[in-house]
Amino acid sequence: MGVRVREIDVGRESDVLLPVLRNNLPGHEDDRQFRWLYLENPFGKARAWLAFDDADGAAVGAAAAFPRLMRVDHEDVLCWNLGDFAITPDRRSLGPAVALQRACLRDVLEGRVPFAYDHPSCNMMAVYRWLKISTTGAVVRHARLLRADDLVERRLGAGGVSRLVAWIGNAL
Repeated sequence: MGVRVREIDVGRESDVLLPVLRNNLPGHEDDRQFRWLYLENPFGKARAWLAFDDADGAAVGAAAAFPRLMRVDHEDVLCWNLGDFAITPDRRSLGPAVALQRACLRDVLEGRVPFAYDHPSCNMMAVYRWLKISTTGAVVRHARLLRADDLVERRLGAGGVSRLVAWIGNAL
């Protein structure tokens, strides 16, 4: 399958991007979240690329880059957090995935963006290996539990005991 990849204007072409995301990635049902992530990001509008099937012109994949401000050697640097990479299941192969990711990374590889980072799945790592991009570090996310209610209810079920245990957990 041949594909052509092009950058889209996320504001004007969200009607083409959203179905690809909604059909292939969980969590894209909320228009408010999409608007914040893609259009109202405090560090700038997201950039997005779509892959189109040469045969029928259908949008078969998407990739995005979200601007993020990072501190590097005591300086603020605007970089990209890569995400929302998706290829429709019946069109998944290394060819379209590589073409899409290569387009997404072009500005980084050509030096217009200082660096990008990703939280890749195992399948995505195959695309990066094909592009000869290796892992250069790891991100460790630290989170602090603020309320125990949901965690306790998932473990113990709903009811009076759960409420009591959650109350004690929240107090601690």
